[in-house]
Amino acid sequence: MTALAKALRVQAPYPPELEGALERFFPEHLEEAEDHPENEHYLETGIKYKKFDGEWKETYRLRYNCPTCKHRDNAYILPEWKEKKCHKCGDMMEVRDATSIGFPNQDKHGNFFKAGVVEIDRR
Repeated sequence: MTALAKALRVQAPYPPELEGALERFFPEHLEEAEDHPENEHYLETGIKYKKFDGEWKETYRLRYNCPTCKHRDNAYILPEWKEKKCHKCGDMMEVRDATSIGFPNQDKHGNFFKAGVVEIDRR
């Protein structure tokens, strides 16, 4: 199973006609997931390495629920980002810490940040 299939939680065995389909439909995720050795466990850690201006940087999992279109998704952002654009409708949402304690603490789901209509973990 490829790193992309693991990242998208596609379980083997999957039909032979899907072989290579993930890479065709999600090439940007394939490149990100396989380029940096630390990205092997990003689903568990909530930390994913991405290139910015040719330099690898740690990005942190954000969970959002868009108040406009109701789209829910995860994204990986730099800690200094204050807004996140919805992947579906493009509206901007304010980024907040996922817990009342603040960054770098994670909520019970492993998120560092939240945006849109998502309850903050009060632990």
